[in-house]
Amino acid sequence: MGREVFYLNKTTSKTTNNYRWLIWGIMVLSYIVVFFHRMAAGVVKDDLIQSFNISATTFANLGATYFYAYMLMQIPAGILADTLGARKTVTAGTLLAGVGSILFGFAPTVTVSFLGRLLVGMGVSVVFVCILKILSVWFRPEEFSTMSGITSFIGNMGGLLAQTPLALMVAVFTWRNTFMAIGLASTLIAVLCYLVIRDYPADMQPQDNSAVSQQKKADKPSAKTFLQVITNKHTWPGFFLFAGFFGAYIAFSGTWGGSYMMDAYGVS
Repeated sequence: MGREVFYLNKTTSKTTNNYRWLIWGIMVLSYIVVFFHRMAAGVVKDDLIQSFNISATTFANLGATYFYAYMLMQIPAGILADTLGARKTVTAGTLLAGVGSILFGFAPTVTVSFLGRLLVGMGVSVVFVCILKILSVWFRPEEFSTMSGITSFIGNMGGLLAQTPLALMVAVFTWRNTFMAIGLASTLIAVLCYLVIRDYPADMQPQDNSAVSQQKKADKPSAKTFLQVITNKHTWPGFFLFAGFFGAYIAFSGTWGGSYMMDAYGVS
């Protein structure tokens, strides 16, 4: 049984062809959660400092805990997406992020808030990698770049929700209740991920189970493929550019941007 049976192609049924949009839509919801948590800390900076009586340095570390976990999980996230599959990986990740958000909102001490933030970072770290995995099998090669761009565009709306909308919610419901509500919403999205997502178009139709297992096994990563990636000279320019530009952008907009605008320009 050839590889083409397991991936979207011209012979794929209309029902299966349309179903990919539902899968993608649910995964984009998870990605919105990723950007929300990425940007949220700076908006509730004063609330966190007051609630836990912490210094600016401790707050910075609290905000950065998300990014430490996110960074360390990137290679494991790719391995999980290739071995467990995107469905199980993104479901578990979104659920973990939901638990972390609830724990963060409930946290009686700053130590517990660090743990909650860590769980959130670990959970959301798998989402984008899983989206790329889904795009690679549910969309045609000529659609991959376009869909990746659209995914990033919509995902960034989570960052917008973590600005004025989050500030308004915190003002009405308090920061604790807001983050617990976000956590509950994340658990609901995790359930939808499990119910809706399928790793391959072949999972939508009856197939020879042994052949399906063989194909999925063939897609699993190996040390050889990993070595090919890290030794490819074209990998590293983009890596350093992204690390520099995106790192500075996230540090400013996700943690210190709000404080800077208020202190430097006197905005509310």
